[in-house]
Amino acid sequence: MLVKRWVPSLQTYVDYETIEGSVMHIRNLHEIVKCAKCGNDVEYGYCYTSKFIHLMKLRDPAGTTPGGLEDILNYGFAVCPRCHAEEMKEAEGWQ
Repeated sequence: MLVKRWVPSLQTYVDYETIEGSVMHIRNLHEIVKCAKCGNDVEYGYCYTSKFIHLMKLRDPAGTTPGGLEDILNYGFAVCPRCHAEEMKEAEGWQ
């Protein structure tokens, strides 16, 4: 799985090791999952979509379009409220 973390201060993505049990989406809002940033257990319904930790997928798997971020789809992982607040604070100066 190609997982990347956006680093606002560098304005680029870096490789990121996912935490086992972290998810992007599940149907049961009451299921306990791992926060993709800190690894703490959290009920999925209380999670936020990470602003920085993304699964990257090429829009055009055939590779017929020019490379670049415009050819990538980003799907955010679930993070706990505390980590979401940290991400929002980190992003403040870079928007």
